[in-house]
Amino acid sequence: MKKNELPIEQIEKINFAVRKGLGTNNWELMSLLSGGLTGIPVYRIIVENKSYAIKLEDVNDKDFDLQRSYKILETVSSQGIAPLVYFTDADQGIVLMKYIESKPRPEASPETIQKFSSLIRELHAKNSFPKWKSVIEILELVYQRLTLEYKKSKLIKESMHEINKMINVLFDQNDIRSCHCDLNPVNILFDGEKYFFVDWQAASPQSFYFDLAYCSNWFYFYNEDLCALFLKSYFGREVTEEENAKYYLMRIFTYIYLGIGFISLPFKENQNIPILSDENIEKLPSYLKFMQSLGSGVVDLENADVQQQFGFIFLKTAIKMMDQRYKHAYEFLLNKKTIN
Repeated sequence: MKKNELPIEQIEKINFAVRKGLGTNNWELMSLLSGGLTGIPVYRIIVENKSYAIKLEDVNDKDFDLQRSYKILETVSSQGIAPLVYFTDADQGIVLMKYIESKPRPEASPETIQKFSSLIRELHAKNSFPKWKSVIEILELVYQRLTLEYKKSKLIKESMHEINKMINVLFDQNDIRSCHCDLNPVNILFDGEKYFFVDWQAASPQSFYFDLAYCSNWFYFYNEDLCALFLKSYFGREVTEEENAKYYLMRIFTYIYLGIGFISLPFKENQNIPILSDENIEKLPSYLKFMQSLGSGVVDLENADVQQQFGFIFLKTAIKMMDQRYKHAYEFLLNKKTIN
């Protein structure tokens, strides 16, 4: 990709950011790093033989408050949790930051899990983010994008029923911390030594179990021992029954949160695609097999049909977790709430 192939408005924004943030007018385009599921471009540029990343956001997206998220980004950048930021402009939707050449994340082990969970704990402990929508409110807003046909889906109805049941026992004001709220593989960079978190639009005060469950569902879903080790590493001690119960229920909550989110993505772009039949939903691959296909490039998550399939796979995974362990965790938290 060449510089002159970019839209003129993007060139002007990059010119502005480089001039304001780095004090020069000269830059060269290296590559498009990502377009993201939302189509937001992130470019790698070269300025005086150094690499930088620049993200150009949609200032008309009413789902996010760029003023709020850029203030958070600047704070966590100064803490070393996010890459170094050189310039932001919320009015134009520009972030210019240090380019991190991300390397493959290391295999899961006690040492790597400790390093990863420690950074999340540092994020939660050091910050006090401004209030925003709760994850419950976000899920409801996303759910409301669906058409009536989708809302009548057996799997979606069952999932939302369990959500309404769980939220009464799962969310506790004492668990509120400053959370990232979107710690997926795309938003976590690893430079060979250190992890960095990017894309802070959803960052807000939420239950810290949301970040933990979200990570567990993306990175350790294939092994329950690793999921347990991740929670124990975060606390740095043995985990209580209450902590285990909240973690397990939140893992189910986040699977449903992700499922409804992916199913609704085409609606945000006004693509009303036909819903999968119950028979075709039943034939969908397991979460593990889908993730393997995703990792090998067999499926393309920018395809609206694939987004819907992924969403229903998340929901099927959540329902599968509603076993005796789920029943025990729910009843434990319900009894504790009743006593208190």
